[in-house]
Amino acid sequence: MPIKISVIVPTYNRSQFLKKVLDSLLSQTLEKPDYEIIVVDDGSKDNTLSFLNSVNTQCNFRFERQENTGLSAARNHGASFAKGEILLFIDDDIVASPDLIKEHLLSHSSNNKTKAIIGSIKTDRGILNEPMASFFEYSFRSEYQRMVMYPETVDSNDVRGGNLSISKDIFLDLGMFDEEFGRIANEDGEFAYRFEKKGGCFIFNPNAIGYHLYQKGFKESLNKAYDQGRAVVLMQKKHPESIWKYDLKKFNKGPFLKRLIRGFFLKVDDKSFISETIISLLNLAIFLPLNFFRFPLLRVLLDSFFWQGVRDEAKKNGGTLLRYRNITVPILAYHRIGEGNVSDLREYSLTIKSFRKQMRYLKEKGFNSISIKKLFEFLKTGEPLPKNPIAITFDDGFKETLDNAIPILEKYGLKATFFIVSGKTGGENDWDKKYKESSYSLASFDEIKKIKGEMLEFESHSLTHQKLSTVSGEELLKEIVFSKQILEANLGKDISFFSYPYGKYGEEIKKIVKEAGYSAAFSVNQGKVMPGDDLFELKRVEIFRSDGFLGFLFKVKKGICIKKYFKNIILRKS
Repeated sequence: MPIKISVIVPTYNRSQFLKKVLDSLLSQTLEKPDYEIIVVDDGSKDNTLSFLNSVNTQCNFRFERQENTGLSAARNHGASFAKGEILLFIDDDIVASPDLIKEHLLSHSSNNKTKAIIGSIKTDRGILNEPMASFFEYSFRSEYQRMVMYPETVDSNDVRGGNLSISKDIFLDLGMFDEEFGRIANEDGEFAYRFEKKGGCFIFNPNAIGYHLYQKGFKESLNKAYDQGRAVVLMQKKHPESIWKYDLKKFNKGPFLKRLIRGFFLKVDDKSFISETIISLLNLAIFLPLNFFRFPLLRVLLDSFFWQGVRDEAKKNGGTLLRYRNITVPILAYHRIGEGNVSDLREYSLTIKSFRKQMRYLKEKGFNSISIKKLFEFLKTGEPLPKNPIAITFDDGFKETLDNAIPILEKYGLKATFFIVSGKTGGENDWDKKYKESSYSLASFDEIKKIKGEMLEFESHSLTHQKLSTVSGEELLKEIVFSKQILEANLGKDISFFSYPYGKYGEEIKKIVKEAGYSAAFSVNQGKVMPGDDLFELKRVEIFRSDGFLGFLFKVKKGICIKKYFKNIILRKS
């Protein structure tokens, strides 16, 4: 009779727990011929080997011994001997509930073959009175409640290898666990991320319960958080696009006190007398029977040590903490730079004097203008940005704008991107003909090609500047696809970015832009851009004539209009 599921238990110096773990696995409600147990001793120095030699059971049981090469290597070693179609990884301090293995098999019985099952881990009652144990029990409980109520949110961030099952074929095809991570941390998350990238999904089964027998102490938990921070840097090296997936964008968030404490631990030497003394005092403080005080304190400390790990591993790999911190970037959106006629569109015409003053301010205050391409690389893969980054963009491609803005940009050494209406170059902005005295010349391709230098980019603003939400079918395709083709043919460069005319878009429009080969698209929704934003509806803040210099400063600092900001505050209060 074929074995359905193989249970793999890696162990290292845990003989005091191993008997309870094995007893729970040997007394499952699942029929004994249906499963096997494989224990891999990772070079233990206690009496683990003698205990394993003494195990006498009628179940399918075997153990393997290897040199101490880490958790991932032990799991991989066990998987190589497994006979079951499903692999179930259980840690050596997890006591299985009687139905745990059966529940994993039930979850695998659906037709979806590209899934992994996450079981529930609860704290054994015998250690619930320990401060760290009660804290993690509380933390896991809220996570499990979310996964039950919102199963669609379960992803690789939720994976903990201590109670995880997956098809053996899928596990082997993915290359098993990364053994470098197994010696540090997050080997489960790294494997889960690869699985997720290949289209796999995760299912949480709250009935596949394992009980945690051992909880790290205070200092061990801090060290574990530190190692998890280190693993994030290693994760980014292996999977650059994953940099913003693992909570890194939370660096600048949270209460002031939390950020203050984190900043302190990042500045002081973690081996200094001051740091060691504070940690020792906090170690005593967590034994106070006040969860409302203890739990937030532990969160702050674990968070601080996590970021120490990020900082140190980044430095070791030639980087800095700045690369891994959440940075928000304002994108300024201009239209015309010139005096403008007295009409309804004058608001979109910024005077040369005002524009020069704004650019001089950016330069003098240390803002570093970045290209849209550089911004995209940051949002996509976490490529580092200079301090105080800002992006400058112009819509439409007015000849007057190029003539007036470019000398000022060059004077202050500022980069900028011009979004061009490709089907109207050399003509006029006839999309604004309903407004009085609104006719302005658009730069021709010959004029654009005369502009030299790496500081300026030209990208797409559609074919004829139609409001894309009002067109469909072939006409919509032309606006998006033809614009890219015409620009590439005339400028001799790849066109990768799109600016929505009037800032209007929808899901269908975004889909066509993406399928046309653009890397990102820009709206005029207010706010700053940050990692995790939808790359096809990136925010920009428009600069208007009526803003005044104070309004401009607010838009640079906050990414929003000061008038709308205070108006929303009043509306919320009312």
